[in-house]
Amino acid sequence: IAAYSATYEVQATAIVNGEEQPYNGNTATFTTPAAPVITTVSQISNNQCNQTLSAINSYIYASNGPAVVQLYDFEVIREVEGLPTHTQVYTTTAPYFRLTSLSIPVTYGTTYKVRSRYGYNSFGSEIRSSYSTQCTITTPSLPTVQVVGTQCDQTMASINAFVYSTVGLGSANLYEFRVTRIVAPGETTPAVTEETIQRVVPYFRLTMLENLYIGLGKEYSVSVRYRVNTPGTVPGTQFSDWSPIACSVFTPEFPTTGMVDAQCNLVDFTPSMSQYIYSGIVTGATQYRFRLELFDEMSPTPEVPVYS
Repeated sequence: IAAYSATYEVQATAIVNGEEQPYNGNTATFTTPAAPVITTVSQISNNQCNQTLSAINSYIYASNGPAVVQLYDFEVIREVEGLPTHTQVYTTTAPYFRLTSLSIPVTYGTTYKVRSRYGYNSFGSEIRSSYSTQCTITTPSLPTVQVVGTQCDQTMASINAFVYSTVGLGSANLYEFRVTRIVAPGETTPAVTEETIQRVVPYFRLTMLENLYIGLGKEYSVSVRYRVNTPGTVPGTQFSDWSPIACSVFTPEFPTTGMVDAQCNLVDFTPSMSQYIYSGIVTGATQYRFRLELFDEMSPTPEVPVYS
């Protein structure tokens, strides 16, 4: 097998009448020359170094090699808080690649150190240039989401109305809402003041919470974040940051009702003992209480009221 920088011992023999004769002659020794050296060096595009990619799957480019070049090696080091966590060399025939083609974790808002080299294979040898200097590249952060502005600092139409979040990236597959009870001055602080709930859709109801008391006429602060599947050949997940500004929503005050107008202030209203007296309807009410006060005909002072 031919190779650079290899030594071979060679003997010759004759073949007579189709028969190979013994190798009895002298042995000659030959050494092949060293592999060629690529003196030029590949470089990552200057306008991408110390920059944030426009998208997590943007191409990262290296300078083109000489005509003999057949492949490009990209060494990628993933860093978290300044410390390396993963390293991979990705080989391609083109002078560019995507981080999302790697098998190491590819996450949003993360720093990667990248350097490149080029080369070719010849006679069993890998001919490579030296690596370029390292280039620092950062993936974009996940955009944050928040409760839609039209619901912030507003009173909800009903206690079980939906609270909506703005929509995250198209790959968002989970929304997490963090709800905090804002205790008004003079109120007793409840045992539970905060709870989170996860939903596969960007909305929820306060009444879906299991531990946080949801009362009428109360203020609740809501933040939201979402989860995406991280790109790359190895599946993973990542959460966005919480909403930069929490949104306050207010539950409606306790509803009131009264007698229907048609039955009020009737001078000659003398119903039978079995006739109904009606109040206005309150949505969601499970029980009504009527208070009756007996007045003396000659005095506006009520007698002891009777309840039912």
